[in-house]
Amino acid sequence: MNGKFLGANAAHFERSVDGEYEIFTLIENGQEVGSNKLAKSPIHEPALANLFPNVLVAYQLFVVEAHRGRGLASLLMDAVEQAARDKGAARLLLGVVVENVIARGLYERRGYEYLEVDGNQTVDSVWNIKNENGKQIQEIVQVMPMMLHLKQNEED
Repeated sequence: MNGKFLGANAAHFERSVDGEYEIFTLIENGQEVGSNKLAKSPIHEPALANLFPNVLVAYQLFVVEAHRGRGLASLLMDAVEQAARDKGAARLLLGVVVENVIARGLYERRGYEYLEVDGNQTVDSVWNIKNENGKQIQEIVQVMPMMLHLKQNEED
């Protein structure tokens, strides 16, 4: 996928690894316009890690605001989903912030299904962020877990 061109607008993907993540960065005219990450397991959601310890997870889909509405999020999801298939994965997991209605709609259109965990529609996601003083802190955010079956004949 590294260097794959996406049409006449000179957009291409750059693929890299940073710690636990495989990162897919969409570059257009020399500028980063979006990115998405793939992890080997649920890193930030303890409840999901217990239930799905070996299921790949898509994290942190992002498109620069000025470039939204052009289908770039779908291109980024295509890249991550194909990478998961290439690794032999049958399922792909993600967590979407409850209030992010636009992302939820995208995932629903792509066939992701909501999961309940212990009767709850949301789970805690632990995010490492920098506060206004630049200090690293942990924030717990409620996300709705969603799963995509990548293969038709999934048995588990």
